[in-house]
Amino acid sequence: MCAAGVGLTKFFITTSSLNQCAMLKRCIASVADQAGVTAHHHVQDGRSNDGTVDFLCEYSSQIEARKADGQLEGYSFSFESAPDEGMYDAVNRGWRRAEPDTQVVAYLNCDEQYLPDTLLNVSRWFAAHPRKDVLFGSVLVTDTEGKLVCCRKVVAPRKWHIMTNHLPIFTAATFIRLGAVKNNGLFFDPEWKVLGDADWFVRMQEKKVRGGVCGDYLAVFSDRADIMSLSGRALDEQKKLFMMAPVWVRLLRGAWLARHRISKWISGAYRQKPFSYSIYCAEEMQRRTIRVVHPEMRWLSRLGEK
Repeated sequence: MCAAGVGLTKFFITTSSLNQCAMLKRCIASVADQAGVTAHHHVQDGRSNDGTVDFLCEYSSQIEARKADGQLEGYSFSFESAPDEGMYDAVNRGWRRAEPDTQVVAYLNCDEQYLPDTLLNVSRWFAAHPRKDVLFGSVLVTDTEGKLVCCRKVVAPRKWHIMTNHLPIFTAATFIRLGAVKNNGLFFDPEWKVLGDADWFVRMQEKKVRGGVCGDYLAVFSDRADIMSLSGRALDEQKKLFMMAPVWVRLLRGAWLARHRISKWISGAYRQKPFSYSIYCAEEMQRRTIRVVHPEMRWLSRLGEK
């Protein structure tokens, strides 16, 4: 569980956007209702033509009025719509807008959203772990209607496992101190179009950035058939990442996977009691609570355990 503590954390959250207006609305709502922290949400849009820009203009104009009514305390919002070189370039552009007193940055894709009190729990975790620079949290995978697909409990990521097998961490539940990003050059490499987050985690470990794990579910990831991680470009980049590893590491691919699965078993990542979660679904602009009696831990649509 995320350790309790007292701390005033200023967050800067970036969302890259391109023609995903319906999902973007839910993503934004999940950031705006985070209580007890100071959070700025910036949407970096790539010149959408599906009504996204009109929505962002209207939403931005409503913020001050809602603040005047005592709503959205600690929350601020901005957006830009301009051509970019892909989602990782868009995230970089967003993070570079963060004010110097920002403490923690993150990025949340349009098809992702935060669970209630996520940022407050993250703030407490960083306050309780002042020597840690990055937090990895657990994620719920749902379908596009909000129904649970599976639970993904996190364990500490390892470089060789990432390079030879897969990325077991979700960026939606990853939070990093802005100082660690700047001091270690940990902006994303826009040359990667799909697996830039895997490259980012590998470089993070090479820089020996100190991280920790929070077992709480912090975010929701929407599983869709058209997701980029299932594309041919993703397979090409996975091969590229694999070939970047030393030969002896590639030969031990099975060993890295086995160690990862053993770590998950020991930590209890394959077990989950019945629970409830609350998310934004469809066009509803309020959270819906969903009860899960028999949680699934396997991501069956992705050909088994990851």
